Amino acid sequence: YLVGILTSNPGMVDELVDSLMLGRLPSEDHLSRLLDELCRGAQEIDAIVRSFKNAMHLSIGVRDILGKESISETHRTLAIVADVCLQQLIEFHYNALVQRYGEPTLDDGRLCSFAVLALGKLGNREPNYHSDITTLFVYEGSGATRPIGPIRHPQTTRNDFFFHQLAQRLA
Repeated sequence: YLVGILTSNPGMVDELVDSLMLGRLPSEDHLSRLLDELCRGAQEIDAIVRSFKNAMHLSIGVRDILGKESISETHRTLAIVADVCLQQLIEFHYNALVQRYGEPTLDDGRLCSFAVLALGKLGNREPNYHSDITTLFVYEGSGATRPIGPIRHPQTTRNDFFFHQLAQRLA
């Protein structure tokens, strides 16, 4: 797996060497800031997030192979990488859907809150390099989207459709 990442992305050698010189695995805050910087201003982030994940897996995997980290630290950092990637994708696609349909609101006019639950290995904080990321979207209740700002031809939809679209974009 790791050799495949490196051979299809030879430019990652520099990042790999840098990560080995750090002497430790990166923190969640560092990874989140790094991915934010990479995605800032991008029109489409899926390829950026995939490349980031591959680079982080390569870095984590080489440290794992060299025995520089415990298995629990390796799993913990793989979970952090998955979380950071998932958060970035959710935020990006949520904002894109809000631009198209408006903000999801409840019948009483309040914004509709939602949560994303991680299941399986990620939910257990024990993912490996090939773990599927299984998520469950839960939203507060029925309602419809309301346009944000002045829109000439608002296209609104029901909350169930909005969150279904969000989940599909992450699949």
